[in-house]
Amino acid sequence: MKASASAKIRARLHHPVIDADGHMIEFEGGILDSLHGVGGDGLVKRFNSWTSGTLFRWNRMSPEQRWEHRVARNVWWGVPTRNTLDRATATLPRLLYQGLDDMGLDLVMLYPTLGLPLADIEDEELREAQKLLSGS
Repeated sequence: MKASASAKIRARLHHPVIDADGHMIEFEGGILDSLHGVGGDGLVKRFNSWTSGTLFRWNRMSPEQRWEHRVARNVWWGVPTRNTLDRATATLPRLLYQGLDDMGLDLVMLYPTLGLPLADIEDEELREAQKLLSGS
């Protein structure tokens, strides 16, 4: 197997390469099942309402509303989908671990991506449930 450009660079270094900003993208089906276990159908509905209302609200706002509310645009690269192996690697930590050499990495520090928007959740019960699930 041909070594990646990243692996070739790492082979010339005399120190470990650490990714200290690793995002794990949670599997939505598992999150919804867990939310259901914590708070039932109502909590799942509130989560779905929050994600569609909050995570993608930039797309429904005028430029003036975006400026007034200081709403950031979602990143397009956050959830890779064209290459299914990349998507699975971002979701399954063991698969990520198996690919570290090819990525030119020795260690990756992962944190749950689901934990990032916690501060934006006004619904206290939903925020606490999401905090519990993300390990934050």
